[in-house]
Amino acid sequence: MASPLVLIHRILGSAAARRGLRPGDVIVAVGQEPVDTPDQVAEKVTHAAANKQRSVLFLVARAGGQRFVPVELEVS
Repeated sequence: MASPLVLIHRILGSAAARRGLRPGDVIVAVGQEPVDTPDQVAEKVTHAAANKQRSVLFLVARAGGQRFVPVELEVS
């Protein structure tokens, strides 16, 4: 099993920051599929954007619990 994917920092003003993702959150899944690496997160988000999805769902662990965080994507 891979080590947890912990959000180290966030980009101020980003969609993720506006939706409440913060340093220390553990990203468990993206688009309801488990992720273990930053590359997997990027791949899931890129795939969603390429498919013209308006948002992607993150599952994050924080303070002993888990929550879903929908993050809007910029689709061109």
